[in-house]
Amino acid sequence: MLAQMILKIETRNGNKASVLVKDARLNGPNGIVVNPQTGNLIVVTWETGSILDVDPAGQIRVLLDSQGLKNLDGVDLDE
Repeated sequence: MLAQMILKIETRNGNKASVLVKDARLNGPNGIVVNPQTGNLIVVTWETGSILDVDPAGQIRVLLDSQGLKNLDGVDLDE
């Protein structure tokens, strides 16, 4: 079973790990980058090929839910 969560590390709190978001839509997050314009995470999924936007509170917004993409491996932003 693929992971369906993203952890955050609180570097100002003794490197404490906690769950930022746990949701079935994550479907094996396999690439995460911070959007410099919003501070949100852009996440790509391995199992379903979705591209998601995750805000600091852990709320998920689907940017692309594609049936044609699968096994996305990494993500990068162009300026």
